[in-house]
Amino acid sequence: MGLCSCGRNSANGLEMSHLLVDPTATLVVGGSDTQRERVRSFLAGGPATEVVTVRSVDTAKSRLAERDDIGCVVFLPASGGVDDATDSVAAVHAAVRDHSDVLPVVVVSDDPAVAAVAAREGCRYLPRSVADERLAETVADALATFDERRRELAESSIFRTLLAESEVPLYAKDDRGRHLYKSDLSGDPHSPEGVIGKTDRELETEGVLDEARDTYADDMQVIESGEGIYDLEERAGMGDDEFWSLTTKVPWREDGEVQGLVGFSFDITRWKERERRLAAEHRRIEQFTKYLAHDLRTPLQVAYGALDAAREGDEAAFEKVEDAHERMRAIVDDLRGLSTSPTNLSAAYDAVSVGIASTHLVPLVSDVWESIDVDDAALSVELPDDALVVGRADVLRPVIQTLLRNAVQHGGPGVTVRAGETDRQGFFIADDGPGFPEAVLAALRSDDLDRPEALGPGLIAALETVEQQGWGLVAGESEDGGARVAIEDCPVVTDTLADADPGESVALTERVDVGDVPTPGSATFDAGSDTWRVAAGGRNVWGDTHEFHFVYGTAEPPVRIQGQITGLDAVDEFSKAGFAVRAGTDERAPFDYVGTTAEHGSETTWRLARDGHTDSHQFEERPDAFSWYRIEYADGVCTCYLGGPREDLRGDLPVRLGLPTRRLIPRRRFDGSGVTAVRDGVRRHRLRPGRDAGPTGRRLGRGQGTDRGGPHGPERRCGRGGPLDRP
Repeated sequence: MGLCSCGRNSANGLEMSHLLVDPTATLVVGGSDTQRERVRSFLAGGPATEVVTVRSVDTAKSRLAERDDIGCVVFLPASGGVDDATDSVAAVHAAVRDHSDVLPVVVVSDDPAVAAVAAREGCRYLPRSVADERLAETVADALATFDERRRELAESSIFRTLLAESEVPLYAKDDRGRHLYKSDLSGDPHSPEGVIGKTDRELETEGVLDEARDTYADDMQVIESGEGIYDLEERAGMGDDEFWSLTTKVPWREDGEVQGLVGFSFDITRWKERERRLAAEHRRIEQFTKYLAHDLRTPLQVAYGALDAAREGDEAAFEKVEDAHERMRAIVDDLRGLSTSPTNLSAAYDAVSVGIASTHLVPLVSDVWESIDVDDAALSVELPDDALVVGRADVLRPVIQTLLRNAVQHGGPGVTVRAGETDRQGFFIADDGPGFPEAVLAALRSDDLDRPEALGPGLIAALETVEQQGWGLVAGESEDGGARVAIEDCPVVTDTLADADPGESVALTERVDVGDVPTPGSATFDAGSDTWRVAAGGRNVWGDTHEFHFVYGTAEPPVRIQGQITGLDAVDEFSKAGFAVRAGTDERAPFDYVGTTAEHGSETTWRLARDGHTDSHQFEERPDAFSWYRIEYADGVCTCYLGGPREDLRGDLPVRLGLPTRRLIPRRRFDGSGVTAVRDGVRRHRLRPGRDAGPTGRRLGRGQGTDRGGPHGPERRCGRGGPLDRP
């Protein structure tokens, strides 16, 4: 839906915009009947396609309100006192300005006082003695000028609306590259007021100095050459702060002379990330045959060797043959699991695209350990039995298998291998052997796409898998002086409330609009169907913009909130609904959230510190992959869960992220009509904790968030952390 300025004149009685009507009619006001008729008859045969005559100012107002084709008003003051004449000029001018700021008025009179008033009010003046041809020329010029000026005003209004209200990143610069106009974008660190009058070089900040200079050079190239730059990919920042834009700049000309430039730059960071993922996947495919040959070669060699021993009478060798066959069967099953049936393909698609399938880590490590030839090596697993890693088993298995096998093969006789949790959202495999050679460490730290042969095909394949999943592989020395490999940014959940029993229910009794929402939100609860319906009209929950509607309750941790989102009446592709834990109800409070979006799948959104930046991640999974959502909060750590459409609230949901939730948050991105979300079976409880979760004695949603004494919010990791807030 949108707003438009509508006219009244049109064919078949339908209204149309006044910009679609040619302003070629002239309105003649005042004077005697003879004077009006004389002007009408002369103008009708010339510049005006129609001449409308009226006696009074009031009637003139009515005609202006009825018609959009009037492009000039001619006023004939009555012959009377000076005061009456001058007052009537002011009255006509005011009536016309109420209708349009640029509609021209031509005053025809022989009175010098009237001429003075006409000049003061911005009207054109002609004496009565002027020739009819002069009046016709003046009206013709007024009609042409009005059409041009009203279109300029409309174009200016449209441009300013785009700058102020849309999320289109537009800007205009003068012939020295200084900003004249800039879009007011949500989440943009540079406000229009902060950049007007400055070049990109003057706005350059640490980390993007070279990029700012290159942008300024491009500006000058467009201005000096008069030729545009189209679809230019530009990069700024590095690492986690890297972002890409697709830029087009064209010369801004006026009367044939270049006055500056107009451009737009769209954020394509996500496109580039996908491009990199595709490139990484291509590299993985190239490495696949090497990996498969390497991974199958070892059990095949074991089997052949054992068969030779069996032929010589060693019956125990048959067990080695059987073990080798089991290992090869496991490898084949992992491959077949991705391609045998539509169900498995669908599950694999979800796990790959979402990147959040969870696997019990301890059984996986133990199973892999039993499948390799360990001789007299020992394994120590320093993880809880129910520890979960965020990743698919068939992706993790070859990585863990390579790391364990390398530790056994290179650690020496009697080596002890340890598996545990890192401090950077991940797990490690370490040993007490001689450690890595420098050549291997250098190869692991290399960014070269063609990995040096020092790594071997197994480790190369493991490294490619880690990169494809968006994890990190860090190699170094273990605490025992041996080798240690950590897989980071692959969250491990070691502290959950899986064995906790629900305690008393927490009522969602409070409702509030947070932020400067253009449309007030609302919420209703149907006890019969156990369904919440929440509507809201905020612009965004991201960056510095926080506008949404809350339905919430307050409780002391440990707590859990969970439910199913069964409908989302969206008005934008990023419209969202979900569940959250917050340190307060004000805009600046730290929080964490999990839920769904209209077109980008499930999403997590978070802010780790008061007044900090709000980040988000959309998983882009298949539309019907998840509908159940849960968040648990205890000991300063929030854990998020996602579940499919048939999940039971009483059972464990299959995906655990390492984030937080408590309140219902629907929102939309742009002003206007709001978004409506429907949630069924919402449950919110304090928990009676099991062996690993104890109450913190702190309340959710009150006061400034703290984290070990600092002004922070919830830790975005799976594991142990500080409190979300202090009351």
